[in-house]
Formats: sequence, C-alpha cells, structure tokens
Amino acid sequence: MHITLRPAALIAGSILAAAVIAPTAAEAAVNYFDTTKVVYGTLGSAYCPTGWKAVGGGYEGVRDKYTTSPTGSDTVYEVDYSKPNVSSGIATGWRAAGTKTTISYSTRNVTTTTYYPKTFVVCAS
Repeated sequence: MHITLRPAALIAGSILAAAVIAPTAAEAAVNYFDTTKVVYGTLGSAYCPTGWKAVGGGYEGVRDKYTTSPTGSDTVYEVDYSKPNVSSGIATGWRAAGTKTTISYSTRNVTTTTYYPKTFVVCAS
C-alpha cells in the first residue's frame, strides 16, 4: 500500500503545480501578444511603425497558372529573396522579390520579369 501512494502523491502534486503555474504562463502570453502587431504592405515591402522592431515576416504566395491548351500560356512565380529590411543595425521591416516567367505556346515566347509579392512584417514594441 505504501508503494501505491507515492505515484498518486506525485501525480496530485504535479496537478497542483500545473494549476498554480498555468495562469501565470497564460498571462505572460497575453502580455507578449499585446506588444506585437502584424503590418501588411504591398509591392514587396512592409514596415513597422516608428519605435517598433521587426521580429519576423514573410510574403503571400502567388499561385502558378498552367494551361492545357497548346495555344495558351503558363505563368510560374519564384521567390528570389524574402528578408528583413535593416536600417542602422535594426530590422525595421520586411521585403521580398521574385521572378515571374510566362511561356506563350502560340508565339513560342518566354518572358521573365521581376515581381513583388504582398508582404507582411511582425513588429514588436
């Protein structure tokens, strides 16, 4: 009987500790997210408001377009870079750029241009 009580006491103690610690952790998470915001930009860049720092970011994906027609065209998007925008050693925003390739089957023409996806930056105060 003595051996059976030890695991039960250990489990009860763990549950009590979790009940005391969990509210503190949840409160810390709320406070953390109160100090962050996501800012959306266009044309390949997004910037944090003055006094905020960039802690992450990215871009919105663009869907490739393919055709099944021999006279149609295919369009393929590739991201060349997605990185923080740094000013005086501090990340202040996010930028991204890529390549758009269009293949026309009727004219047998390939066109490559630069494109700038919609970007976002995660800012912290």
